[in-house]
Amino acid sequence: TNGKRNSLAYYMWINEHFPPQICEWQGPASGEPFRQIYVARKPRDLEAAVVDPPEADCDFQSDPMTCNFATRQYSSDPADRFECEGKGWKRTQNPSGWGVENGHFIVWMRTAGLPNFRKLFGKVDQDLAKGTKVKVTIDNRYATAEHNGAKYIVLSTSSFIGGKNSFLGISYCVVGGCCIVFAIVFLFRHWSNPRKLGDVQWIQWHDGNSMFLPPGCPIRRRKAA
Repeated sequence: TNGKRNSLAYYMWINEHFPPQICEWQGPASGEPFRQIYVARKPRDLEAAVVDPPEADCDFQSDPMTCNFATRQYSSDPADRFECEGKGWKRTQNPSGWGVENGHFIVWMRTAGLPNFRKLFGKVDQDLAKGTKVKVTIDNRYATAEHNGAKYIVLSTSSFIGGKNSFLGISYCVVGGCCIVFAIVFLFRHWSNPRKLGDVQWIQWHDGNSMFLPPGCPIRRRKAA
């Protein structure tokens, strides 16, 4: 059915973009210029490719799980295969998890409370000197232009309490100030006209039934109009 096919296609899309194994570049010391490497798709003949959802070319039954890679996205052509061996490239298990348990996928799918928001993708474990140029390769997996949206990459410093978020700080100050004002108003109201807590004289009974009161407690009856 179409529902089952769409569910399978979504599952394969997740595994293709968040695979169990990645091809990691070891850095500029290797002398190899960086290029984006993708998870390959399983080879299919033309007829089957129309009917069946595309599958990520990964062996999920092996331990550890392995994947084949390609130099072009969504490619199943053997000519685009990339072995990911030598010259600074290395196969490694995805440190962020794979599939729906991938940390990047979980953060992205978490609903934001505001139309403009930030989501943490990762952190830099080494110190960056002022003026350092950072090159970022973007793989746009979710288009936002269709609904007039936009995405940006922001590099910022953080502390032990997190990153910069002025909205939350202002909100906490406003709510805290309101609580202090209400506390002063209620305290003044209590001092000006105190009420003795637990006084049964404030209890009003319509039918005069005193079975709910302890023995000896006075009953304040409302006078008939």
